[in-house]
Amino acid sequence: MKKKILSLFMAAVVIVSMLAITGITASAATVTNTQGLLNNQLVSFNGGANQTIQCYNLDGYNFYRVRNIVAPLNFAVSGPVALDTANSIMVSTNDTYGTVVALPTLTTSPVTVGLTTANVYWDGTYTAVGNFNLADYNYYKIADLALASQNTLSQRMKNVETGSSVYKPTTSNQYVTVITATYTDADKVTHINSVKCDLLAYWNYKWSGGAKPTFMTTLGLTGSGGGTTPTPTPTPTPTNPPVTPGNSTNTVTAANYPAYVSTYAYNSKPTALATPTSAPPVGAILARVLVNSSLSPYTNQSTGLVNDNNIMPAYGANGGGAGTTLGQCWWYAASRFYETTGINISPLVAGVSYSTMVNNAVAGKYSGLSGSTSQTAVKARSIAIWNGHVVFVEYVTMSGATPVTVYFTEANYNHTGSYTAGVYYPAYDGQVKSLSYADFINHSSGFLGYIYAK
Repeated sequence: MKKKILSLFMAAVVIVSMLAITGITASAATVTNTQGLLNNQLVSFNGGANQTIQCYNLDGYNFYRVRNIVAPLNFAVSGPVALDTANSIMVSTNDTYGTVVALPTLTTSPVTVGLTTANVYWDGTYTAVGNFNLADYNYYKIADLALASQNTLSQRMKNVETGSSVYKPTTSNQYVTVITATYTDADKVTHINSVKCDLLAYWNYKWSGGAKPTFMTTLGLTGSGGGTTPTPTPTPTPTNPPVTPGNSTNTVTAANYPAYVSTYAYNSKPTALATPTSAPPVGAILARVLVNSSLSPYTNQSTGLVNDNNIMPAYGANGGGAGTTLGQCWWYAASRFYETTGINISPLVAGVSYSTMVNNAVAGKYSGLSGSTSQTAVKARSIAIWNGHVVFVEYVTMSGATPVTVYFTEANYNHTGSYTAGVYYPAYDGQVKSLSYADFINHSSGFLGYIYAK
């Protein structure tokens, strides 16, 4: 969208269940050097007085320092997001901005900036949008910030529409605030409005005969209510039926596989397991991941329903970043690493991108950890890292110094169709998989390296 129309979230959006969900790529810009011209733009927030906000115009698009936009709306912002790129940010509409400090006055024009993409985590759900960083400030288009907010609402409403009790909002995740933005020629002002959306009211509308929430009318959203019997979330059937630790129908137990199945007491610190000397059974579930039936196995990272009492020890809510929340690939790999090595890795590496994490491990900057960027340096008990995915390596068969077959476990991979991104499925995720070394390196894109326990 050009400068005149920044974002519309109105009737044209139509049915929420058809909207984008977690992990949207929008306004993706090719990494390129682009010239920007300094611009002063009048902006009004929620019908308030016009404010002059400095921005840079790149090819007809205004890019603003994100703090100039979220501070007047009193949303909290932080960045970079742990385990994400340096330009990623997290916006929390349920937290306050804090003390507002005037940003430095912009004086340089024109400027040459490196236009790229970065994830905006809006209340936990991310959208990849165009971005550049200049003098340690992240610049975004208002339209893209609005889109990120709307994608979060769409995902949350889609979750409610499943009828699963897991997605019934609670007081801790009842609200999502979205923003809309329009530019009017008459007054040459960009008008930004925030709409607080009550997801519990939407649940009641969908499943308990409640009234249509006011935010749906405000945003021009359509949909029907009146459901009375929420349907349970179906449990997907995996291609290879999983094997659960301790199951009497298989031999994968702590007694028979002490190098793979831990016996640490619930909520206690695990200790390192013995070094594996043979491959684990393909299809087996080795990690003690939510095997307690009283704990919810279907927790989505974007809903705020992280269960701190899950058996995996790298607790999502306290892990220090979006990637550590229950169901994410890092959550699983870091938890499995902790379970088998006794090292809780997430607090050690919090706040950096995957590439920086690998480089820091190689440089010996983390206590108890080492790393390698060599593809052939794969070995058991390592975390293999690509640009956007991680797995835990369980075992590697070798021919001399050459890796032949890699056995690994992972989460949040190939979640499409009935598999929701960010949800941990005990009958699907965490199964032992095996690939040839060549296929393993290409399992995801942009291989970065490995992290090991010393």
